[in-house]
Amino acid sequence: MMPPAPLSLKGNLFPPATLQGRYKELDKIEVKCYSGYTYAERPVSFILQGKEHQVESIEKEWRGPGERWFLLKTGGNKCFKLCYNEAQDEWSIIEVVKEQGNAKRNT
Repeated sequence: MMPPAPLSLKGNLFPPATLQGRYKELDKIEVKCYSGYTYAERPVSFILQGKEHQVESIEKEWRGPGERWFLLKTGGNKCFKLCYNEAQDEWSIIEVVKEQGNAKRNT
């Protein structure tokens, strides 16, 4: 049996009012994800500023009330936090910037 095709969902940056980095002006992202037994089970790639980023690894997954969070790495060793809001059917993104061996949010 073949696995289901990735889904493509659109979403917003999270949280738009507090990001002050290079993604401040961006308000939409598109996420392609694998859906097995649940909808939007895990991200496969996303489009940010017109560039597609392939997910190389998912470092951590966790759930909040009505949300699914993913800490992931893409090419070039970039780290992002993706959040899927189940009630609004939207994705949010935060770039995680590493400085001197420590990870912190890009603000």
